[in-house]
Amino acid sequence: MDEGLQVWTVRAFDDASARVALPTRERWIPVDRMRSRSDLPIFAAVGAGLLVLAIALWAAVPGGIDVGAPKTTLTAAPTLSVIVSRSEAESGAWGTAWTHAAGATVLRPTWLPEIPGQRIGYSIVTSSLGLESYSISYAPLEQGFDPRLRQVIFILERPDAPKPSAIQDGGAPEPVTVQGHPAELVGNGSGALQLSWMQGGYRYAIQSAQLTRAELLRIAESLTPVVAADGALASADVTMCSRTAYGGTVVGAFTLRAGDLAAQDETRGGASGPHPLRSGFRDYPSDTPIVLCFLDGFIAAPGGPPPIPPATFRPYDRFVVTLDPSGKASLVVAGHRDTITVAPQLP
Repeated sequence: MDEGLQVWTVRAFDDASARVALPTRERWIPVDRMRSRSDLPIFAAVGAGLLVLAIALWAAVPGGIDVGAPKTTLTAAPTLSVIVSRSEAESGAWGTAWTHAAGATVLRPTWLPEIPGQRIGYSIVTSSLGLESYSISYAPLEQGFDPRLRQVIFILERPDAPKPSAIQDGGAPEPVTVQGHPAELVGNGSGALQLSWMQGGYRYAIQSAQLTRAELLRIAESLTPVVAADGALASADVTMCSRTAYGGTVVGAFTLRAGDLAAQDETRGGASGPHPLRSGFRDYPSDTPIVLCFLDGFIAAPGGPPPIPPATFRPYDRFVVTLDPSGKASLVVAGHRDTITVAPQLP
């Protein structure tokens, strides 16, 4: 079993045992894409015939298969782990997801509509590669998906995972935004909706039943990063930094006065070092709050001249962004984790 098949198998088991299942197939997949069971005997007969033909052709080849040909080297598949729980306390479910996130941003809603008989359930899949996926549901049933009942499911998956099953409505997805990120909204016309988008290198999705479009979008806008194993939410500063279009994982967030940042900017590098004569922060009133965000992750920024051997090229993995009260994000510097210190001052 190769890595892809193993991951698929675990996800399939995960979906069947804990993740709220999708509606009946007819509700989610157009009927014209489904085959009748009466076709199965025909396909079986054709498959058997092809197998016999393949064996005959192999036998006809002189020497059969060349046992001396180079053989493919099999690599070990990543170790997979599945965590499943039902009727879990809300904070425990999100805290467990954060504990196994391996750097991924876990987004927890701070607003939800009323869901009668609400139960919390979750499933998390990890591997030696890190977090594969999580699914946290607020639903009146411990298992199964009944589109007639109000419920909502929060999903995170690696970008190379199969996309969440989209709800078919015969129309094109509606382009929307989620906290500044391009997103797609689809529905099946029977009360089921799905909102999905990419953020920080992961794919997020919210699936719901019997919720309005406005309710689903409000839920998405309320999403806030989890920062502790008890499910605690990030401060307002961290939340703002996590929503920038630059992506990355927030490792530090500080609110400083524009006047203080201007003074730091104009003295960086010492009296003889490179620094602006007039900082751009002077364009703001001195007391304007500016959020200084330190983020880890890849950023496509110029890296200077090629390294001199034996030094090797190192992509930038830490960068600093500022956010003004209007939400405008500005890149301050990009570099490396071992050279940019997280502190309430400009690096």
